[in-house]
Amino acid sequence: MTRRRALIASLLLAAACGGSRAPAATAPAPAAASAAASEAPPIRIAIPGRIGPFRFVRRQDFDDAALGTMVRYRHESDSLEADVFLYPGPDLAATCNDACARRALKEEHEGFVQQFDELRSRGYVQRIRLLSQAPLVPPAGARWTMGHELHLEVRRDGLDQHSDFWLVYLPGIRFKIRSTFTETPARVAALAAFTDEAPGAFMSQTEATASDAAAADERPLPPTATADAIFAQLEGNWAWSSAKQGCAAGTHRLVVSPDRQQLRIIGAAAKEGEAPDTTVYTVIEAGPQVLPWAPFTVRLDMQGEDRRTDAGALVKWDLVLMSRDRYHWHRTDWPEGGITAAIRRCP
Repeated sequence: MTRRRALIASLLLAAACGGSRAPAATAPAPAAASAAASEAPPIRIAIPGRIGPFRFVRRQDFDDAALGTMVRYRHESDSLEADVFLYPGPDLAATCNDACARRALKEEHEGFVQQFDELRSRGYVQRIRLLSQAPLVPPAGARWTMGHELHLEVRRDGLDQHSDFWLVYLPGIRFKIRSTFTETPARVAALAAFTDEAPGAFMSQTEATASDAAAADERPLPPTATADAIFAQLEGNWAWSSAKQGCAAGTHRLVVSPDRQQLRIIGAAAKEGEAPDTTVYTVIEAGPQVLPWAPFTVRLDMQGEDRRTDAGALVKWDLVLMSRDRYHWHRTDWPEGGITAAIRRCP
């Protein structure tokens, strides 16, 4: 398989696994070559925390820069997931005009279809069949200029499913949506609404609205969510991102006991000479089994906690790492995916 075809196949069908990290800050993309586009403001991409009923689950930055970034969303009342891929594409301003980009788009989706036999032989799927494909026409005012959709029938892991793909070209960026699911009318409708809204949602975000989930200097988590990898990230000073002065407003320190049975959060002393506030947690477990949507998570019992879930169980606290430099809190009486504002690492 050529590198280009391997790239296409892996982007379209590879399982979304490995380390996740926080969304990066917005970054400008080259302006389009047409006069109208060149007069428009530069496209800025930022990752929204929510698109309709779909909530942000996690992000994966691939080691190979050509593969770009994958962002996963999950429907808040269903297990339906949609993956968004952002990766380098033709520079419509400098090196690739409109006709060139259309050729690249055609080559990409046709190259993927030609790899069906190899995808079967490599075990990505047991069966794959193209149901339909068609060009996408951008709505009036859209910043994207061209696209293509493919709808497949696949058998994977013993299940017969639909696998749908939408590929949109922006100046210098390819924007792809992938979803593989067991079909129901409600899911088809929800996914159609997601694909209509997603390109604009990613482009309409501003650095300010995305700042709570974005930092240009955040470092990705290790590729595998082992207990060693998780606990290695916790020690240090942290501060709530919602504080206007950030780290200057006061920090807290995470301290893990040598046997990893206890986590203490030590705050700043209220006055000189006073003991700092300390919250003590007992570690229950750590790893991807705690929260499937956030593999780098530690589940904790907080001393003195008396709240209970609807089922009557004492509330547990989940410390959810999204990068080496950011974590959030989740509680077991909150909805899946519900998290606090970001807490960021301080010097």
